[in-house]
Amino acid sequence: MMKLFKKVELIFRTFLTFGTGFLIHLASYLSISSLYYRNYALGTKKAA
Repeated sequence: MMKLFKKVELIFRTFLTFGTGFLIHLASYLSISSLYYRNYALGTKKAA
């Protein structure tokens, strides 16, 4: 029983670590892309 719990804990911890890293990566990617899009939109408005 204890071995199973340890294995589940390990999987859970790994998942949490990867999940958090993935979420942070996704959030930074989204913010950067939105910044680029805003700058692009402003540039096209100024050019028009």
